[in-house]
Formats: sequence, C-alpha cells, structure tokens
Amino acid sequence: MINKAMINISKEMNIQDNRCTDYPLFVVMVDEEHWCNEGIADKHKRIEETDPELLCEDCLAKYHEDDELPDFCEECDPDAFVWYRIVDHIDLNPGVFFTAKACQEHIDANKYHYNNPRVYGIGCWRNEEMRGVIDFMRGISKEKK
Repeated sequence: MINKAMINISKEMNIQDNRCTDYPLFVVMVDEEHWCNEGIADKHKRIEETDPELLCEDCLAKYHEDDELPDFCEECDPDAFVWYRIVDHIDLNPGVFFTAKACQEHIDANKYHYNNPRVYGIGCWRNEEMRGVIDFMRGISKEKK
C-alpha cells in the first residue's frame, strides 16, 4: 500500500539535484581528525595547546610573549609540533537517505553529534537491489523537474 509519505518521498526524488549521480543516495559527510606530521595533507592544522616543557629556550620565550611559534624547530622536542589533518569521512550511523532534503533535515536536527556535517551524494549504480527500490520509489509520483 502506497501512503502519503511515500508519495512525498517520490516527488522529492524526482525533482531533487542528484549531484551528477544516476542512482543517488545521500549520507552524512563529516570531518575526522588524524594526527600527522605537518604538510602531509592539504587540510591540516597544528594542535592549539603546546606543552611548554617541549620547547627550546627561544621558542619558550616566544610562547610566553604570545608570539607565533614556528611551524617546526630543530632545537625543540619534535612532539612540540604535532599536527592533525582533516579527512572527509562518511558517517553511516544514521544510515542512508533517498533524498538530500531528508539528509539535511537529519543534520539540522542532530548537528551537535557531528564535526562539520554536510550532505553527500553517493551512487548505487552497481547495486541492482537499490536501483530497483529507487526506480519503484521514483515511479510512485509522476513529478518531474
């Protein structure tokens, strides 16, 4: 039995931006932090807190004067200059969504659980089972872009 909710999902699936994907599903993409050496990735930052005990005398003086520390110092303990890189990560805990709108609504209601959440479209073009479900859901409504 087809209910109103399925009709509304079908309409949204037929008019949404599929993000250049023929059979899209939508997931929550988040930022994940991984510790690394400086320069290992495009998106990286140094940790905020530096342990003063790991700094050489020159860097310690800069630290106490609130001056900017160098990106790296040969005289300091290497652990004083720890960086992390930010990696895109698909969070499948909330599952997948048929529509970008439903995914965004989930993010809006639950953003405190995530680090920089955003809607991300994935394709299921090799998944015959999901393609059949998507074709069925799209066929419920005759709504078109």
